[in-house]
Amino acid sequence: MGRIARSWSIMQSSFRILGKNKKLLFFPIINFIIVLFICSLFILPAAYYVYDQFNSKSNELEISSTTTAPTTAPVIQNTELAETDGEHEMTASEWVIWVSLYIFSVFVATYLNVAFYTEILNAIRGGTVDIANGFKTANRKIIQIFFWACLAGSVGLIIKMIEEKLDFLGQIIMKLIGISWSIAALFVIPIIVTEEVTNKNPFSYLKKSSSIIVKTWGESLIGYVGFGALNTLVFICSFIAMLGLVVVSTMLIGGNVGGTLAVTCSVTWIILIIAFMYIVSVAEKIYRGALYLYASEGLIPEQYSQELMEAAWKSKKKK
Repeated sequence: MGRIARSWSIMQSSFRILGKNKKLLFFPIINFIIVLFICSLFILPAAYYVYDQFNSKSNELEISSTTTAPTTAPVIQNTELAETDGEHEMTASEWVIWVSLYIFSVFVATYLNVAFYTEILNAIRGGTVDIANGFKTANRKIIQIFFWACLAGSVGLIIKMIEEKLDFLGQIIMKLIGISWSIAALFVIPIIVTEEVTNKNPFSYLKKSSSIIVKTWGESLIGYVGFGALNTLVFICSFIAMLGLVVVSTMLIGGNVGGTLAVTCSVTWIILIIAFMYIVSVAEKIYRGALYLYASEGLIPEQYSQELMEAAWKSKKKK
């Protein structure tokens, strides 16, 4: 089977599993709602605190400048204030808040993904998807999730801080390092799901994920490229079709009716393309779970052929 045909088979198999387990589509929506709720509880108050502290310092500077030189140098006062605003450095307490929120956001994202992948792997094995069971598993793995969030959050912060201090070339290098880190950690979430609760070492998750990437790099790449190519192809073709309808409705029909039809076509296209990409993103996660189960347990999911899964190993052996 050629790479293009195999990529298409991968997508078909993933969509078939999703078709039989439509409840998986609810997980990202639930995750989004939970994240919004958490943001409202933590990020907004923290942002208000930082904003209040910043304004207090700006007001103190303005009062001080007005007292010492009320009439002689008004332009200099404004310049000094603007420079101070631009060079504002975060205090120790602001750094603690910012870092804590960042790591907490990584923790929440990991927690929700563990719940999601619990049911993805369950669906791949032929089980019944149960949203509540996914979150129960995440609760049992809370310590592992916390340790991984600390490691992943720290690495992400370090990469970001170094990147901001480098020139253009250095920033590109750091971005490549960040991409490499993301690739190495690709299978960490399903590993947390399947690992025993006694294993709380996040470095072992990263090591195991990296080894799976090394073994399945060929099929991992063709699978993700396939999903990405599908998104791109559908986006371009549907956009051209939508644009044609808009032009026709505007030029041939014209008036309020034509304008209304053009707006309706545009809004409908946006909704449909978002829905399509949403479904494809879930199918891509299903494939990642299937590839992980084959690499770690030798399990060939019912919807995937043995030839399809073994291709991941054959491409590596040919090297």
